[in-house]
Amino acid sequence: MQARQKNNNEINLKDMLFHILYRWRTILLVALACGLVFGGYQFASDATTRSRDQLTSAEIRYQSEYDSWKTAHDRAAEEAQNYEKMIAAKVRQLEESPLYHLDPDNVWEALGYYYVQIDQKMYETMPIGEALNPADGLVQMYLGVLDNLPAEAAELFGTTNYAFLNNILIDVKPVSNENVFYILARADSQEKVEQELQYLTNRIMQMKDDAQSWAPHTVQVVRTNSYVQVRPDIGQTRNSISSDIVNYQNALNNARNILRRNPPAKPGDFFWTVGLFAFGIGFILIILFYGITYAVGGRFHESRDLFIRYQVPIYAEFNHSRAHRSGKFPDSLIEKLEFRKRRQDRNAAYDGLYALVNEKLPSGRLLLTGTVETDKITPIAEALKARAAEGQEVVFKGDLISDGQAVMEAGKSDAVILVEEKHVSPIKDIDRSAELLNIGEANVIGFVVI
Repeated sequence: MQARQKNNNEINLKDMLFHILYRWRTILLVALACGLVFGGYQFASDATTRSRDQLTSAEIRYQSEYDSWKTAHDRAAEEAQNYEKMIAAKVRQLEESPLYHLDPDNVWEALGYYYVQIDQKMYETMPIGEALNPADGLVQMYLGVLDNLPAEAAELFGTTNYAFLNNILIDVKPVSNENVFYILARADSQEKVEQELQYLTNRIMQMKDDAQSWAPHTVQVVRTNSYVQVRPDIGQTRNSISSDIVNYQNALNNARNILRRNPPAKPGDFFWTVGLFAFGIGFILIILFYGITYAVGGRFHESRDLFIRYQVPIYAEFNHSRAHRSGKFPDSLIEKLEFRKRRQDRNAAYDGLYALVNEKLPSGRLLLTGTVETDKITPIAEALKARAAEGQEVVFKGDLISDGQAVMEAGKSDAVILVEEKHVSPIKDIDRSAELLNIGEANVIGFVVI
């Protein structure tokens, strides 16, 4: 028997998986050891750091993240409040200002000019060096009349927001340096704009009696007129305000999204994280180790590997439990998943083996040997002895390489059957056995795989 094909040991991925699973105890022990060692080291390191009134690396990182979150949160809260106010102001401006409800293509305006003439006697009695022209002072008084519009103006102007009336819808300004001021009113119809102008004129005339106590004077209406014109600036301003509202709303939404972010979680004991990480790394490494040893460990994994390598037939293959504690959970579960525990009638298997042996060796001495221990060969040898006919002798010895007597027995026997254990017997040991048997000119007729 010679080893003819030395590089034909097939790798079965499914078998490799279960080869690893059967070592679950070692895998867990190694992973737990890694977790305990590195987690314990981190625990001791953190304890030493805290004993010096210092922050651990996790606490320093948390403090930095929390400060960043707090700064962003406070800034977003302030921005959200400001944007809410700006949106409310813009919405109020659009909704409450009569100016932005006007049709830009059909705006009616009414203009009234008023002349204030002071009594000449005022100039004669005015002290020398008086800085303020009395007529100018009267103009300023009339300009302030709109600051105290009565409630009756609400029905006329359609709003109670007098700030809009003063600053947007109605213009009241002095003309150059003369004692003249004008009122410009705007509305959506000629009738309404003239009504507004007349109302304001009446209010100015009613104020004249109160102003006389300050300085005798007269107020004359210089000119009034009404006209229609196109004011595209009104539509542009309205669109600009609407665009501002949209932009402010987007900015407000962004600020609210920042406010919804939760603060960073306070770090727990970091040694748990280190321990779990080390457990995972150890778990992966030990699995890789067993996978590599399966692939390059030099053991045969399939019966056909022996036949292809040594060109010697397989006389029998006995199913056996690979579990460390046969029948115990979880080893039994792994075997069920692997479908290894197929029903096998051992007596029928022994009968089949004996029939092959009897055909090859009707009489004479048969040696059962191999690289496995003697006690693994014993059940097979005893079964063949029980079936042996007169003139047939069955002997067995294990540890063929280390036991010189086994090699001598092989030379004296009429036939030799090698018993090898799947996933256990190293290929190099079987090769060595083949060399020893060839040297001893033993007649190897086949393999029995257990």
